[in-house]
Amino acid sequence: MISRINHAKSISKALNISEIAGWDRWNSFTETIIGFDLPSQQDEIVEFSRENVAAFTATVPGDYYYPIGQVFEPDVVREVCDLHGLDYEDVTMLRTHGGERVSELQERLDRVESMDDPDVVVLASALVTLSRFELASSVLTRAGDRGARFQFEAALLRYIIGNRTQGRGLDVNLMSEVRRTAASQEVPAHRLLDACSIAVVWYLKGVGVTKEDFEWFARTGNTVVLEHGKKIPAVSTSAWYRGVAMIPAEIGDVSRTRALMNEAAVSAQRAMEDSDAPFARNLHKTYLESSVKEHLYVSRDEEKAIQAAKDLVAWDPLWSVSAGEYADVLAAFGKAELAAETYDRATSLGAPYVTHHLRKAAQQYTKAGMVDKAIARYLVLGCMLPDPSEVLATVDNMLDNNVHATLMAVRQQLAAS
Repeated sequence: MISRINHAKSISKALNISEIAGWDRWNSFTETIIGFDLPSQQDEIVEFSRENVAAFTATVPGDYYYPIGQVFEPDVVREVCDLHGLDYEDVTMLRTHGGERVSELQERLDRVESMDDPDVVVLASALVTLSRFELASSVLTRAGDRGARFQFEAALLRYIIGNRTQGRGLDVNLMSEVRRTAASQEVPAHRLLDACSIAVVWYLKGVGVTKEDFEWFARTGNTVVLEHGKKIPAVSTSAWYRGVAMIPAEIGDVSRTRALMNEAAVSAQRAMEDSDAPFARNLHKTYLESSVKEHLYVSRDEEKAIQAAKDLVAWDPLWSVSAGEYADVLAAFGKAELAAETYDRATSLGAPYVTHHLRKAAQQYTKAGMVDKAIARYLVLGCMLPDPSEVLATVDNMLDNNVHATLMAVRQQLAAS
């Protein structure tokens, strides 16, 4: 594992690819996803870290509330483990690598059966935000039969877990169970609206929601907003408007999509005015992410898409995912060289998505006709992957007599290794 990454480091150094220097850094994301902690330097903290650590720190015994933002697939954690020579199973089972918050999770795991319903939900939610899906599922199973509110929260968590672990083969019965348990009077309106938002979004993405369930959640969400209005926390209404904006977006209705996105922006702003908690700030970032997609795929407005992407990067400048989304926009509008350079920037910021961003950089350099730069990145990528055959085959198709001798030498070295 570590020898593969060390090989990639040596190849990167030999090829003098300064643009991606730092791809192997132990960054804020790594500190949080591995150790559930924050970097010591405040200016190095990304919103993902701030949000997740704050959520756990602010939990109140007996309260179900636990904000769940972006949840990453198991392969993202596996990539981080590969980058730093960590044992994936040890990390995901919380056997090592962590400070006081990991110790607290371990302590709670030992007493799940005796915990109150809300505390079980909070524990499982915290594990989900850290992509510890096996442990989270185990917590919900060990908890056994509980009250109606617990059943709803557990069903929603099981859907999120399945969504991240099963991909497009997600069992639709998971969301049907959310619908069944949502009928209880014990489920508060804002949590019902949260479930509606999730169902609408993932139906439109084609993952794990039947048409019948989608229609029920869409109707129910509209009813909740109409009946409860501003009594619903802005955190929930912002997510709802972002979700339902995808419905007119699906048919290319630019004006209706923008109108709903404006409502999402207003709610996000209200959430930040009501609270300085990191999760409130994250709503604006999520709004910007949705705006990028809106202008990229619905309005197809290059200027607005690029501006939204720039705003997204400015909001969380050390977040590799945002830099990668900015590069996606540039690539979509045919700015191959600038897109490649921006993917380089995303790669240099480190996890998550190091190999993804590196591959994208190579592809865009190829489109820009900058073959040497493309090959150099493919060679580093090939060293990182357990099976580099596809990447090296791509390199072989690109090699010719005009390629720099150093690149040829590195390729020959890899062939011999």
